[in-house]
Amino acid sequence: MNIITDILPESVEADGGSYPIKTDFKVWLKFYSIMTDKEKSPAERATSAILCCFDGDKSKKLPKRLDDAVSALFRFYSKGADEECGKIASKTEKVFDFTEDSGYIYAAFFEQYGIDLTKSSMHWYRFLALLNGLSENTQLRKIIAWRSANLSEIRDDKKRDFYRKMKSIYRLKSGGADAFTEKDIANELSKAF
Repeated sequence: MNIITDILPESVEADGGSYPIKTDFKVWLKFYSIMTDKEKSPAERATSAILCCFDGDKSKKLPKRLDDAVSALFRFYSKGADEECGKIASKTEKVFDFTEDSGYIYAAFFEQYGIDLTKSSMHWYRFLALLNGLSENTQLRKIIAWRSANLSEIRDDKKRDFYRKMKSIYRLKSGGADAFTEKDIANELSKAF
């Protein structure tokens, strides 16, 4: 998809039909939060995601199969996230989290683009493109670099000690687990339905 020339999607395909969804980035950050919430059961996460993301103002109808509905939502979420966020996060170790890094995301957008994310609305794919375009000088990108650094490859002792300290200070509370993937969602859906 070309974010500049293509019309950004406002619906998802499921159950042989097209269903309007909310496309604002805040909705999809909430989707991420819902789907990664270990305190909710898989069924609760699926239900919350459906209620959060489908646009009831534009259509009163949902896909008949709830597993298809959640899978369609994940395809929308991950199409943008895979294409854009994959560029700033390591595939082997989790070095970025939308929830834990929300303050750094906010600060980086305000610093670089002058965008106050609390007062803005934008399509999820636009948000991800801007996130991916953040300068290496923003604190968020520095933190991601520190988290993703392979200490064994740093030869300078002072630099390695600095990176070790930064990794410790800015480590993710959710640990170094793999990123939120379609496989994770499939596993959760199989539990829910």
